[in-house]
Amino acid sequence: MAPVADEVADRVHELLDRSESRIRRRYVDLVRWLREHNDLAAVTAALEAGHTDDAITMIDAAARALAAEVTQVYTLAAQDEAQVASLELRTRVVYDQVNERAVAAARANALEMVREVTQEQRDVLRQVIAEGVRDGLNPLSVARDLRASIGLTRKQLEYVDNYRRELERGDLAALNRALRDARHDRSVTAAANGRAIPQSTIDLMVDRYRQRWINYRAEVIGRTEGLRAAHTGMMATWQQIIDDGRIQATDLYRTWLVTLPRGKNPRDFHTDMHGQEVPWGQPFVSGLGNQLEYPGDPSAPAEETVQCRCAQTVRVRQRTQVQVPADVAPESRGFPASSRDVRVPRGEDFATFDGVDPDQLAGRLYGLPTGMQEERIATQERLFREGRTPGPIKVVMDPDGDMEIVDGRHRFLAAQRLGRPIDVRVDTTHRDLTPQIDQGILVPVTAEGARP
Repeated sequence: MAPVADEVADRVHELLDRSESRIRRRYVDLVRWLREHNDLAAVTAALEAGHTDDAITMIDAAARALAAEVTQVYTLAAQDEAQVASLELRTRVVYDQVNERAVAAARANALEMVREVTQEQRDVLRQVIAEGVRDGLNPLSVARDLRASIGLTRKQLEYVDNYRRELERGDLAALNRALRDARHDRSVTAAANGRAIPQSTIDLMVDRYRQRWINYRAEVIGRTEGLRAAHTGMMATWQQIIDDGRIQATDLYRTWLVTLPRGKNPRDFHTDMHGQEVPWGQPFVSGLGNQLEYPGDPSAPAEETVQCRCAQTVRVRQRTQVQVPADVAPESRGFPASSRDVRVPRGEDFATFDGVDPDQLAGRLYGLPTGMQEERIATQERLFREGRTPGPIKVVMDPDGDMEIVDGRHRFLAAQRLGRPIDVRVDTTHRDLTPQIDQGILVPVTAEGARP
């Protein structure tokens, strides 16, 4: 049996979490490694010898190591998607890592990341050296600043420098820094009243503030690059399946999914995209009108991609097996008692029924006995309350009228709990669901969760 779409979505979200975590940890480790490799004495000596461009070494090596981690995420995502494709196609699918297209894509992504990371870090180092010359600092002081700048962007470096200045002059503006260590707030307040903060304490506060910026940057890189690598890896698997002639591109569709980051809200212009479906090879369109090949598409504006937590799934279209007159229009009101009452319009695979009362499906709707996520049900309830009705749930109906829900269990439960009508898209099948229901393979989908 092909996996339930909600189950596939959960698997995608888990993959994205793992991808983000791997890249985030790797970035923090590499920043630490660069600082340890470039000890204060060596950097000072390089500056005294006039080797400003080589004062911090092994930047390229660190960038290549980070790129290798992203490539590994790409490959793991492709292999993971091969398992999903195996369930979808009911045949074994293996991702070919030596495939010419796959190798070229991985190499291009790695080279671009190495270039971006290396260039950005070198720009920061040049800024530090230029400011050191401007302020008349000695090589040792510049060397300290250079080592402290590793892992930060130019803007983040400015934030750190400004924070130090605020502490040194006892400026209460330092209390507005979200990434500060709030345990020292009393020292800042005392400084504003004329009691200067000891230099050692300032150094400690700035170091902690800097490290939190590095951790934040690691999170941004992990989330952004992990999202891109995971989705491009997933799509690489399906492209290989298409190239091998095992399926036609027209048989695939992709669905945009919105998730709620921990403690944060999704972009409004992405919330509107939840459930948006596009054929393979066509882009999604955001609420801002931008086209995105997938969540995190680097060709899209930064406001669409940076720290985006959306996901996509790739599914195979299910073909209706019931022969009905092609010129019969689909039902627009009411809901069929069995698949024999479903009418499929010309050129379509499904019949859509608008405004179905969830109670009409009670006792007829089944799904796999997998746990439901209350957070996702609550998200769908919020969309209903805001008038942004989610897309239709998708079901497979057997001749007796029993239905297996293949997409939208959380949407259905939200509608049932609120008593709201919901659109239902029906694919009829000759397969009898009764044996799977009797064996407990499929269980009723109820307002209390996946189990009755």
